[in-house]
Amino acid sequence: MDFQVTSDKQYELLAENFMTGPLHQDLKQCKRKSGDILRYDVVTEEFGILASKGLVRSYYRSEEHTSELQSHHDL
Repeated sequence: MDFQVTSDKQYELLAENFMTGPLHQDLKQCKRKSGDILRYDVVTEEFGILASKGLVRSYYRSEEHTSELQSHHDL
């Protein structure tokens, strides 16, 4: 994990806040047919997936997922 946290709980809180917080200009979001929500912050390069049942499936920093977001855009 490449976040400045000292525990799993802090990491989980970061992920939850990222995936459930309000959208802003730099935060892109789309929804898969399965209902999963994908978010990508173009400035911080944070990427996350929120499962349709409300659990964070994935959260990390990466620039590689921009193309996945673009291919699933329902913006």
